[in-house]
Amino acid sequence: MCHLQLSNVQTTNLYQLQAISHGLLQDRVSTISHFHLAVELSDRLMSLNAGQLWALVAHAVHHILFPPRPDLMDLIKLPLPLIGALGTVHSTATRAH
Repeated sequence: MCHLQLSNVQTTNLYQLQAISHGLLQDRVSTISHFHLAVELSDRLMSLNAGQLWALVAHAVHHILFPPRPDLMDLIKLPLPLIGALGTVHSTATRAH
């Protein structure tokens, strides 16, 4: 039996890619909007099978594929009950620029 050891970066990339791929299969338009994807990128991700996603993760050993939100520090400083609402407002405002 082979046990694959993933780095923290690889694990993060894998979780993100799996979430996006699953979302694209369930509700493509919403997922494109939620993850701020270009249509071309969503098409490419949908064309990849599970093995290809794993290969991408395996070869991007030290390269995070998805940067954090630009306002992450601001959100972390907020009282927890406000994060959802203000996160949505900040996200919408960021896309409008």
